[in-house]
Amino acid sequence: GNGAYLKKDFDEALECYEGAIQCFGVAVPVQCKELASVLYSNMAQVFLMKEDWNGARKHAGYAIAINEGNEKAKLRKVAAEENLLKKLGKIERDAKVRELSQMGESGQGCMPQ
Repeated sequence: GNGAYLKKDFDEALECYEGAIQCFGVAVPVQCKELASVLYSNMAQVFLMKEDWNGARKHAGYAIAINEGNEKAKLRKVAAEENLLKKLGKIERDAKVRELSQMGESGQGCMPQ
């Protein structure tokens, strides 16, 4: 996965990381928890690069749930959440602009003459 990531082949990187995680089966063995956390954290980084903020947040959360000491996963989760908040702010701002635009078109926003 890391080789594909370095080549910016993000879909291939995700497939590799996911394949490695699937090797663990349903329950991650204790001796593999750190590796599983790193794999999920790496997936979070790929999702950040793809600007899939929800995917990044979710996978960083998995990494942290497995290993609370995974600092990279914590940073990636914060980055994803910051971008989600920016996106939400843009959506709200765009909605307000549309609302004001519609008011102007209908004459509701005009000053009386």
